[in-house]
Amino acid sequence: MAATCGGRLAPESDSGWVNRALLVLALASVGVGCAGGGSGGSGGASPRFTYRGAATWIITGAQGGPFSNASNIAVLENPGSRPVAWSATSVPAFVQLDQLTGVISPNTQVSIHADLNAGVAQTLTLGDYPGTLTFHNDSAPQPDIGIGCALLIQPPASGSRLLPATDFASQGAATGPFQPDSTVYRLTNTGSTALSWQASAPDAWVSIAPASGQLAPSGSVDVVVSINDPETGTLSMGMHQSVVEIRDAVDSAVLHSRSVDLNVLTDPPSGGWTVFTPSVDTRTVYVSSSTGNDANNGLSPVTARRTVAAGKALLRDGFPDWLLLKCGDTWDESLNTNGEFRLNGRSLAERMLVSSYGTGARPLLRTGTGTGVDNFTQGNHIAIVGLHFWAHTYTGQGTPRGVQWLGATANFLLEDCFIEAYETNVVVMGYPEPTHRQSNVTIRRNVIVDAYNTGSSNSQGIFASGTDGLLMEENVLDRNGWNDTIPGSLPTWYRRNVYIQNGCTGVTLRGNILARTEGAQMRSGGSVEENLFLHLPIAVLLGGGMIPEAQGVTGTMHHNVMLDGGDLQPGSPRGWGMWLSNLSQATIDSNVIAHNVSGHAPYPVTFDVALNGRGVENTVFSNNIIYAWNGYSRFKGTAAQTVNIQLLDNKLQNEITSDPLIVHDQAGSTNGVISANNVFHCLLPENSWMQAGPLAAPFTRWKSLVHDTGSIAQQVVFPDPTRTIGTYHASIGGAPTLDAFMTEARNQSKANWRGEYTARAVNAYIRAGFGL
Repeated sequence: MAATCGGRLAPESDSGWVNRALLVLALASVGVGCAGGGSGGSGGASPRFTYRGAATWIITGAQGGPFSNASNIAVLENPGSRPVAWSATSVPAFVQLDQLTGVISPNTQVSIHADLNAGVAQTLTLGDYPGTLTFHNDSAPQPDIGIGCALLIQPPASGSRLLPATDFASQGAATGPFQPDSTVYRLTNTGSTALSWQASAPDAWVSIAPASGQLAPSGSVDVVVSINDPETGTLSMGMHQSVVEIRDAVDSAVLHSRSVDLNVLTDPPSGGWTVFTPSVDTRTVYVSSSTGNDANNGLSPVTARRTVAAGKALLRDGFPDWLLLKCGDTWDESLNTNGEFRLNGRSLAERMLVSSYGTGARPLLRTGTGTGVDNFTQGNHIAIVGLHFWAHTYTGQGTPRGVQWLGATANFLLEDCFIEAYETNVVVMGYPEPTHRQSNVTIRRNVIVDAYNTGSSNSQGIFASGTDGLLMEENVLDRNGWNDTIPGSLPTWYRRNVYIQNGCTGVTLRGNILARTEGAQMRSGGSVEENLFLHLPIAVLLGGGMIPEAQGVTGTMHHNVMLDGGDLQPGSPRGWGMWLSNLSQATIDSNVIAHNVSGHAPYPVTFDVALNGRGVENTVFSNNIIYAWNGYSRFKGTAAQTVNIQLLDNKLQNEITSDPLIVHDQAGSTNGVISANNVFHCLLPENSWMQAGPLAAPFTRWKSLVHDTGSIAQQVVFPDPTRTIGTYHASIGGAPTLDAFMTEARNQSKANWRGEYTARAVNAYIRAGFGL
C-alpha cells in the first residue's frame, strides 16, 4: 500500500510548474500498484475491479485560492460475476471523497467524486503538495490502484477585470443626442497589490471619467464611457469606431480594451427612427381605400390607387420602389400576391419600402384568418414600416401569421408596425434549414400583442430560427402566447412573447418591454440588454433548448429589470427570473430582479443543465440586485457542470419569506463557484442562508466552499427599494397599475413616441431606487 501524503517540496524559482508536477507525482506514486488493476475474471475467479479515469490529478492555484481543476471522477468497474468490496485507504489531506467505501455489484461500476478540500487548501502556504489517492480491494488480493495527486500553490498573480465584456455602440445625429449616450464599465483589481491605472481613447468624441486612479486589492471603480456630443459635429454620416484602452500606469501595458462604435445618422435628427431617402430611380406608389381608384396611375396622392394589390402591381422587382398606404385608411387585404410578397429591393442602402403617407392612425390591413404578409422565395432588402396588421376574424383555429419571412433572404426591416391577434405575430425563419438562412433582420419599435391559439400550435409574439444577425429593439411585446379570456387558449412551456430557436447567431434583445404572459427564450444565447420584464412566469431563459449547441453558447445580460413573476396555470407555479444553461461563456451584470408577488415557485436565478449535459461555465455574475423575490437562487449542476462561475459585487436580499438565498443541489458544485464582495441578507439565521447538497451551509462555511473573499452579511439600506411599475406610472401622472401602464405602452408609434413609456425610462427609475 502506498504511503499517504506527507511530503512538501519547497517552491522553485522557475515557472515550470509542469516539470515540478511530474516530480511531485513521481514521488507520490512510489510503491503504488499500476492503475487499471488486473483482469476482472468470471465464474469462480477472485472478485477484482478495474479503474477507469486519469492516472494523475494536478490542482493549481494561488495561495488562498481560487484553484483550477479542483474536481475529478474515479470510476471503479466490476466486470466479473461476484460483488467486490472496496475502500479508499489513502486520501491526501487536501482531497475529499463523496464515499470512502462501498460494494460494486457484478457487471456494474461506481463513480467516486473527488474534490479539492478548499478549507484545507486555503490554509496552505506556497509550495507543492504531493499525495496518492489509493483504492483497495477488500474482497480479494489485488494490487492497489493509485492516482497520483499534486496541489501546486503559487504566489497570487497580479490582475484586473473589466465588466461587462461587451463593446459600446451608440447612434444619433451629429452633435447629438445619442442613444445610448454612455455606458458604465467596472474595473476591479483582482491581484494582491495596488493597481495604478489610466484610461484613454484616441478620439475627442469619446469621454472617459474617471480617466485614472489607484485600486487597492479587491477594490473596484466604475468607469463611465460617454459620447462627447459637441465633438461629433465634424463627423461624416455613417459608422465611426474608436477604442477605450485601460493601461497599467507603471509599465503602460494594456490591461483591457473596448471598442466604441458610433453610427452618425442623417440631419435633422431622426429620433432613433430609420431614415429612408429615395434613389434617383425610385418609383413611389400611393394607395388609398378612401380616395383612390384602381384606374389611376398611383404615382401621386391625388391619383392614388384603391387596393393594395393594384398598387403593389406597380412595384418592380430589384428596384428601391416605395409602396405607401394612406394613414387612417383600412383594407381587407394582405400584402401578398398569389399568397406571397415575392419582391426584392436593390441593396441594404436601397431597400424596397412598404410604408404610409399622410397623418393619422397607421394604415390598417385586416387580414381575417389569413397572414398579413408572407415571404417564401424572395424578399431581399425589404422594409415594412408603420402599418397595422390585424387578424380580425381569427378565433384561435389555424395558424395565420402577421409577418412571416421565410426562405434565405437578407436585410429585412420591420419597424413601427402594430401587429395583433395572429397565431404567431412575427416569424423569421431560414427555410428549409440548414441550407437556407436569414441574415441581418431588424425588428424595432413595433407593438406586437395578443398572439394566441386554441389548438396545439405554439403561439409567440416573435419566433426566429435559422437566422444570423437578429436585432429586436424597443418593441412592446404584450400578452403573446395565450389569451386568458378565450376558452381553450392555455399557457404552455413553449408559448411566449419571444422564442429564439437553437442555431441562430448574432441575436440581440435590447430595450424591449415584455409583459403579462411569458418572457424570452434565448436558446442560442446572444445579448439581452436594457429590457423590462413585467409579471412573467419566466422572464429570460438563456441557453438550453431541445437541440442545444454542442459547444455551448455565449451571452450577455446587462441592465435588465424584472418585476414580479407569475404562474403558468393552476398546478404549474413559476416565478423564475433568469434560467441559464448550456453556457460556455457569459457576462450577467447590473440587472435588477425584484418584487415577485404572483409566482408561487420562485427562483430568482437558476444555473441549470441543458439536455446535452452542459451546465454553466465561465460566467461572471456581477453587480446584480435580487430583492424581495422570495425563493432562492439555485445551482442544479454537478461539479463537472458548474465551471468557473464568479459571483461578484452582488446584493441578494429577501426580507419577506423564510427562504435561503442560495442552494446548491449537489454540494460538489461549490467547487466551480468563486465569490467576492457580495452583500447577503434574509430573514433566516445566518446558519441557514445557504445550502450545499441536502444540508444547510452556514454563511461562513459557504464562503469557504466558494473561495469567498470580501462578502458580508448586512441588510442594505437602499434609497427607495419599494419602487414598482405602479409607482413609476403614478410618478408620470398615470394610474398606479401595470394594466394602466401597458395600455399606454401599446399606443407607442412614430407619431406618438413617448420616452416615458420605454424600457430605458422605467429601468432608470427602478435602478435609482436601488442606488444604481
